[in-house]
Amino acid sequence: MVRPMEQTSVRLLGDKPDATAHEEEVVEIITRMKGCALLCWEKVHADGLLNQANGEVNVHPVSEELRKYVKLELDALRLLPPARRAKMVGGTLAELLSQPEEPVT
Repeated sequence: MVRPMEQTSVRLLGDKPDATAHEEEVVEIITRMKGCALLCWEKVHADGLLNQANGEVNVHPVSEELRKYVKLELDALRLLPPARRAKMVGGTLAELLSQPEEPVT
């Protein structure tokens, strides 16, 4: 089983096997932010997003940290060159749909 953080790193670096040192550092930052966001999400999911105390409804305090980590992850993704962000696909929709699916690893 591949962990989500490892999967993120492998997928980003898999787009370009000859990553520069800068790209590797950015991917590491993205991977760490993904891990932090997942920990925050796990806590919010376990406790619930909203709680009621003293007649007031409050948002889980970790939800703000979750927002920060997701923002940092997205900001770091923008640091990667466009070729790294997404693979370009060619052909018409019909050609793409007729190709066999690649196995998911």
